[in-house]
Amino acid sequence: MKKFITQSLSSQKILNLLQSSVHLPINILVVGSSGVGKKLLIKEVLPQTPILEASTLEQKLLDKKINIDEYTKLILFNLDEVVNKQNFLDKLKDITVIATSRQHSVLIENYFPIKIDILPLKERKEDFNYIKQYYLNEAKKIYNTKDDIDLNIDINYIDSLSLKRHIYKYVFMYSLEENEIQTVLELFFIKMLKKNATYKKLLAYFEIPLLKSGQFLFKSQLQIAKKLDINRITLRKKLEQYKDKIDE
Repeated sequence: MKKFITQSLSSQKILNLLQSSVHLPINILVVGSSGVGKKLLIKEVLPQTPILEASTLEQKLLDKKINIDEYTKLILFNLDEVVNKQNFLDKLKDITVIATSRQHSVLIENYFPIKIDILPLKERKEDFNYIKQYYLNEAKKIYNTKDDIDLNIDINYIDSLSLKRHIYKYVFMYSLEENEIQTVLELFFIKMLKKNATYKKLLAYFEIPLLKSGQFLFKSQLQIAKKLDINRITLRKKLEQYKDKIDE
């Protein structure tokens, strides 16, 4: 994804604030955890402005391999990774800096009159749903599947970067044909047998996902037992046996 998503009201306000601030000769700090879209936001508003990793610039300044006077405006990513922050920022006093940081720091923020906080994805539900559908559609094209795919993703424990990886991996596995799945299992079992895994342990790798799939698709144990064509008592024993793994 090459664009900062603004489906939520908070993201729209952030984009508007940066767009109205970049024309001023003052430093701007964009703060947020990894994967919230800090770099996308800045690149969208300032596509032509030179970009450097802050730690790279710090080293170049120490080695005297860069003439900082050549710049009037500069984008610096990951300012929190700079070692000697005060000395580093003092050297940039004649440049307008738009920087990113993963966390708040009083030392850093003293150099930036304007601070923009990007909320985590879990607090931007509209953005999350849009990004989720975008990556799902993209992955389905790549892996050539038109099936409806149910994605049960906990918004509280994922950012946009891990969301993309999760969806791509999920759709890839979903798109595997029966013979491909058998090959994957065969290779996996070979690896586990070399580690002296027993039949009972290997059987769990088949039974646990099967039981979790049944719980995902059907409302009751009666329905699960009927679909799997097994005795309800047997089903209950299996669910109890794997309870910790199934509840993960």
